[in-house]
Amino acid sequence: MRTTTGGALSEEMNRRLTGTIAAYHFSPTSLAREHLLREHIEAADIVVTGNTVIDAFLEAARRPNLPPPHVGRTRTESSGHSGNRPPSRESRVSCTR
Repeated sequence: MRTTTGGALSEEMNRRLTGTIAAYHFSPTSLAREHLLREHIEAADIVVTGNTVIDAFLEAARRPNLPPPHVGRTRTESSGHSGNRPPSRESRVSCTR
């Protein structure tokens, strides 16, 4: 989610401020690298790292025989929770941008 302060995006302001003092710039994609080059960042100072969240997901998806999470297990069995709540099946999702 983007927030605005006085019409400018605060994330963008932080990126520009940090970019002026950074020795290296880590870019998730080649397109992002191109954007940095257009901002007159030296090519030698840019490292394309890839998107670590997507890369980790793809790596896990390639694993053979990887069981789906929580298959045949209840919340109590999978988390060690022994509270008074009745066991239930659940899915957990972690999202980031």
